[in-house]
Amino acid sequence: MEGWHERDMHINQPSPLFLSKEEIFDLTGKERPTAQIKVLNALGLNYQQRPDGRLLILRNAVEEIFGVRNRDKSR
Repeated sequence: MEGWHERDMHINQPSPLFLSKEEIFDLTGKERPTAQIKVLNALGLNYQQRPDGRLLILRNAVEEIFGVRNRDKSR
């Protein structure tokens, strides 16, 4: 297809509900959940911790705190 790009496949797909491990690392700069929790608390982000220790952070909570949702709605 002319003008087709791989990124176009993802335009209409919903984002995952939770941040990935990689996204949590990018957000916090930390690898261990205990260190990530300190950063999340400092940022005022809510999270839950699974029994296996992995953190669950809602994507929309991060988008709201950083103003991503407001910017998208104005388009």
